[in-house]
Amino acid sequence: MRVVFVQSVSENFAVEIFSSLLKQKGHQCFLVYDRRLFDSGEISNRLLFDIFDIRENLINKIRSLQPDLIVFSVLTDQYQWALEMARRIKKKIKTPIIFGGVHVTMVPEEVISNDCVDIICVGEGENALMELVDSMQHARIDYSIDNLWFKKEDKIIKNKVRPLVNNLDSLPFPDKKLFVSNEPSLGRHYAIISGRGCPFSCTYCVSSAIKKISGVNEQYVRRRSPENVIDELYYARHTLKFNLKSVHFIDDTFTYNYDWLKEFCSMYKKDIHVPFHCTGYPSTVDYKKAALLKDAGCYRIGMGIQSVSEKTRKNILNRPGTNEQIKRAVQACREAGLSFWLDHILNLPSETEEEQLAALKFYNELRPPTINVFWLIYYPKTRIVDIAKDAGILDDATIAKINQGKTSTSMVVGVGGKYSFAKENILANFAFLLHLLPLLPKSWMDKIIARKMFMGPRFRAPVWLNFLIKSLVRVKIGQAFDSLWTVGMLFKGMYNNFMIKLFGYNIKTASSG
Repeated sequence: MRVVFVQSVSENFAVEIFSSLLKQKGHQCFLVYDRRLFDSGEISNRLLFDIFDIRENLINKIRSLQPDLIVFSVLTDQYQWALEMARRIKKKIKTPIIFGGVHVTMVPEEVISNDCVDIICVGEGENALMELVDSMQHARIDYSIDNLWFKKEDKIIKNKVRPLVNNLDSLPFPDKKLFVSNEPSLGRHYAIISGRGCPFSCTYCVSSAIKKISGVNEQYVRRRSPENVIDELYYARHTLKFNLKSVHFIDDTFTYNYDWLKEFCSMYKKDIHVPFHCTGYPSTVDYKKAALLKDAGCYRIGMGIQSVSEKTRKNILNRPGTNEQIKRAVQACREAGLSFWLDHILNLPSETEEEQLAALKFYNELRPPTINVFWLIYYPKTRIVDIAKDAGILDDATIAKINQGKTSTSMVVGVGGKYSFAKENILANFAFLLHLLPLLPKSWMDKIIARKMFMGPRFRAPVWLNFLIKSLVRVKIGQAFDSLWTVGMLFKGMYNNFMIKLFGYNIKTASSG
C-alpha cells in the first residue's frame, strides 16, 4: 500500500509514528509538505502568500505518487487549509481521504460533514490506521474499526473509541526522516516528546477537552521510560546520523515526576549530553529539579504563568497554584543557574487593564530573562469557550466559526496584521511593554509603570519594533540564533517554493523515509 501524508507548517509526531508502523508492515509512506509561507499564525500577507503558493504543485506531486490512501492530521489552525487541499485533491484523485488529529477529535461531526472527507479518526490513531490499511490491502474496507467513522452510501458509521495506547515504549521511534527531508534543520534541532497527556486541566487547553470527548476512563497521563527516550536520541544520532545540536522536549509538563526526571537526567548526561530545553508548571519546579536539569545540560526551561491574578488563574483558567509558588520556582532556577522564560496570555475573559498593570509590576520584580506574550486562542470544545459564552464574549455564530477553524483569536503578525479579538489597542501596548521589560533596568520599568507610559490608546508599537525587541532580548540572553534561524528558514522556504513554482516537483525527491 502507498500512503501519502499531507501536512503543513510544522513537524507532526503522530504522522512520524504512523509512518514507522506502516513501514514495519512493508507499506510505502510519503510526505507532501506545504510551508504555507505568509499564511500562518506568525506572519500573514495575502499578496506574498499568492506569490509563493505551491498548492497546485503539491497536488501534482500527490497524483504522481499514486496513493492508495491520503492522510491528514490537523490542528484547528490547519483545518481550513487541509479542507482546501482535500477539495483540490478530490477533483483530480479518487483516493480515499482520512482526517485525524486534535481538531477532528474535538469536533468529529463538523469534519465528517465535508464532502472531501471519507473517513475520520477520533482519538489516538496508531492501531486504527494500521487496521484500516490492512483491510484496504485485502481489497475490503472494514467498517467496524474502533476510533474510525466512515461514510458508507448515505450513512455515517460511528465506531466506539478504543482504549489508549498505555505502553508508549511499545511504539516504534518516529520516522523523523519524513520531515527532515523537507526541513533538514529538524535533524539538528531535534524535537521529542516523552509522554502523552497532561496532569493539569487548564480550561483553554485541548488536552483536558480531548480526554473528556474521547471518553477516556483509564490513565490519561502516560510516559515513556527514560531508557526509551534516551534510546530514541541515541538512534537519531548514531543510526540516522543526525548531527544533534540541541534537543527540544515539547511535553506540556516535563517536570512533574521527580523520580522519572532524576533517572532521565543521569542517563541523558552520560549518553547524550546535548543542550536541551523543556517546560514545567511552576508548582512542579523546585531547586532539586532545576539542579538536575542544569547538570544534565538543560539550558532553558519555560514556565506558563498566563495571568498573575490568582483569582483569574483559579476561576477562569483552572490553573492551581499561588504567586508565591511562581516566585519560588523562579528563585530555584536562578539558584541552580538555569535560564528560564515565562509565558503570559492576553485577552482572557474578565481581564482588566489593572490586571495587566499588576502583571507588569509582578514581572518587574521577578525580572525574567524572557517573557513570551500570547493572545488567547479559543479552541473548539474547551471549557474556556463556555466561560466566554456565559460572559457574553462569544456568541453561537462565533463559536461555530471556531469549530470550523474559520476565526483566529491569536495575534497575526505581518503587513496588514491585526489583533483580531483585542478589545482595544491597550492590550497590544501591554504586549509591547511585557516584551520590552527584560531589556530595561528595573528602575526604568518602575518609572514607566508609575507614569503609565506607552499605555494610552493612541500608542501602538509597529510590528517591526516588536520583532526587533524580541530579537534584542534573545541577543541579551545569548540566543540570537533563534531569531537568525527563523529569518533564515523563511528565506530558504521562499527560495524553495520559488524553484518549485518555476520547475515543479522532482518525483525522485518524494519523501519515503
